Amino acid sequence: MNSADFMAVGLVALQGGFVLIMAVYLLSGLDDLFIDVLFVALIVTRRLGYHGGHHEPSLEEMTARPEQPLALMFPAWQEASVIRQALTTTIKNLAYLDFHVFVGTYIKHPDTQREGDEVIRLHSNVTQIIVPHPGPTCKADCLNWIVKGIFEYQQRRGICFGGVILHDAEDVVDPLSLKLFNCMMPQYDLVQIPIISLPRPWWSFTGGHYMDEFAEAHCKELHVREWFGGIVPGAGVGTGYSMRALAASAEAGDGDAFATDSLTEDYDFSFRVRELGLKQIFVQFSIERRVPRRSLWHRHPQLVARRDFITTRELFPDVFWASVRQKTRWVIGIGLQGWKKFGWRGSWRIRYLYFRDRKALMMQQVVIVGYIIMLGLFAVHASAALFPERYIFAPPLANDSQIWYLFYSNLGLFANRMVQRHVWTCLVYGWQQLPLVLPRYIVANAVNYLAVTRAMLRYRRHLRTGERIGWDKTAHSYPDQEVLSAYATKLVDLTAARGLVTAAERGPEVATPAWHRSPVDPALARGGVVDAM
Repeated sequence: MNSADFMAVGLVALQGGFVLIMAVYLLSGLDDLFIDVLFVALIVTRRLGYHGGHHEPSLEEMTARPEQPLALMFPAWQEASVIRQALTTTIKNLAYLDFHVFVGTYIKHPDTQREGDEVIRLHSNVTQIIVPHPGPTCKADCLNWIVKGIFEYQQRRGICFGGVILHDAEDVVDPLSLKLFNCMMPQYDLVQIPIISLPRPWWSFTGGHYMDEFAEAHCKELHVREWFGGIVPGAGVGTGYSMRALAASAEAGDGDAFATDSLTEDYDFSFRVRELGLKQIFVQFSIERRVPRRSLWHRHPQLVARRDFITTRELFPDVFWASVRQKTRWVIGIGLQGWKKFGWRGSWRIRYLYFRDRKALMMQQVVIVGYIIMLGLFAVHASAALFPERYIFAPPLANDSQIWYLFYSNLGLFANRMVQRHVWTCLVYGWQQLPLVLPRYIVANAVNYLAVTRAMLRYRRHLRTGERIGWDKTAHSYPDQEVLSAYATKLVDLTAARGLVTAAERGPEVATPAWHRSPVDPALARGGVVDAM
C-alpha cells in the first residue's frame, strides 16, 4: 500500500469514526437534556401545588420540633491528622443538644485512636468503636461495626435513637443539619441533604472541578432522581438513616447493614432501602447566611450575604492523581459492582437511572477517541488550506453532507451543557467562578477518563485473580477556622432574623440531656462493643 492509499484509508476511517462518535455524543447529550427537561417539569409541577407527598419543613417547624436523640457516625481509617478537629468543631457548632457521636477506628492504628481518646476526654457524648482487624478493608466494614456498636449502646443505655447520620472525617457539618434531620427522620427512612465542595482558589482546577460537578448534581439532578425514579443515591456523607432501615438492612444482609462487596455502600444502601419498601427523600432547605467569597482582587475570602441551604461541605482532593483515585472508587462501586449486583432489574425508570450511572464506562473512552478524531479532521482541513496544490483528496465530509446536522445538533447540546454548568456554579458560588468553569471542565474530562480506565483495569484484575478491591482511601484535609466561621449559623440567629423569637425570648441555654453528662463507659469507649459481639 503506497502513501496515497494509506491516506485514503485514513480519511475513510476518520469519516466513519466521526459519524460513530457524533451518534454516541448525540445519545449522551439527549440523556443530559432529558434530565434538564425533567427538572423543569418538576419545578412546574410543584409550583402548581402537586407535591406528590414530598414535604419539607419550615423554619418554624424546625424551631418547634422537640429534639429526639440522634447518632452521628464517623468512619476513620488513618485520620489522625483531621479527626480531632472535625469532631470538636462539629460538637461545638451543632445547633442541637440531644446527639451522640460514634467514631470508628482500626485496632492497629493507635494514632487515630489516640485522637479519638482526646475527644472522648473532653466530650462525654462521644464513643469510639474499634474495628478488631487491621485496615484497610472497606468503608462498609467500618460502618457495620459502628452500627453494631450503636445498637449495643442503645441496649446498654436504654435509649432509642431517632436516626443515624453518616459523615466523613473531613466534613464541615452544617450547624442546622440535625434540626432538619430531626424533622424528617420520623417520616422517612433515608434522608439526604446536598453535598457541596468548599470554594477553591482559582488556580486549583482539580479541586475546583468538584465545585461545578456537585453544584449541578446536588442542586438539580438528585431532585430529578427522587421525583422520577423514587431513588436518592446516598452521597456517603450528610445522609440520615432511620433505625428501622438499618435494622431491616442488617437482617437482609446477614447481619451487615452495609454491603461489604461494594466500594460505594451508600449507593448500594439506597437501592436496598427501596427494595425493602422504605421511604427516602432528598431535602434542599434554603436559608440566608454570610458565606466566604473569593475574589480576584482580594487575597482572603470576603463574607457576603446570600441565599444558601443546609448542606454538608468538604474539601475534595486538589491533587490530580488523588482525584483520579477517588473517582476510580466511585466508578467501580457505582458502575461496575452496582451493575453486577443489580443488573437491569426494575421499572423502566430505574433502568434509565442505571443507564445514566453506567454510561460513563463507555462515554469517557468515547470522549478521548472523539478528541483524537477531531484533531485528525482538523489536521486534514488545515493541510488543505495551507497546501492547496498538494491536497489531492476530497474532504472527509462534503459541505452539503447531512452528517453536518449531526455535528450541529451535538454542538447545540454541548452549549446547553455548558450553560447548565455555568448556571448552577453561579447560583452556588457566584459569578466570579464563571470564567473558570470551562477550563475546569477540561480537567474534569481528563480526571474522569483516567478514573474510568483505572477502574476497568482494577476490576478486570479482580475478576481474573479474585483479589479483593480494598478501600482506596483519599487523604483528607480540614479547612481553617476562617472558612469554618462562615458556616456557623445558629438557629436562634435565623429565628430572631425572621421575627420568630426575640433576644429576650431566647432565654438561657438548655441543659445537656442527662444521658450525655454521664461518664463514658470505658468498655464502649475502648472497643468493648467490638469484643462483646
